[in-house]
Amino acid sequence: MTGELHLLGPLDYEQQRLYRIVILLIDHSQDWDLNSHRSGSCTITIEVEVSSTMTPLIVTDVEAFWKPEPWFVVVLTATGAVLLLALGWLLGRILRSNILMAEPKMSVRGEITCSAHSREPGVGCEAK
Repeated sequence: MTGELHLLGPLDYEQQRLYRIVILLIDHSQDWDLNSHRSGSCTITIEVEVSSTMTPLIVTDVEAFWKPEPWFVVVLTATGAVLLLALGWLLGRILRSNILMAEPKMSVRGEITCSAHSREPGVGCEAK
């Protein structure tokens, strides 16, 4: 069952903030048995809120959202992968050329002995 509820006047927030209306419904026209009628009830609760005398300010905030086409995502991903591969290849070439061009380290082993009796620099020392 459906229906409408119409108010005869405005509801005042300062007089009463909450209204409860109990509605009893009885259907007299749709029953086959005239002695038995379908019925139902419902409770309607009306909570009165303060309404401003000023017109409400409606704020609409729209966020920009970019959803690229699937083909664009594929092209962008493939381009990034190719760029990373090229950078890796270039770094490998640079590292290999630096390793090959590096001067070999030589180790020299020797022994220098000096005599403390000599007064002239360099005299009395010999390398083995």
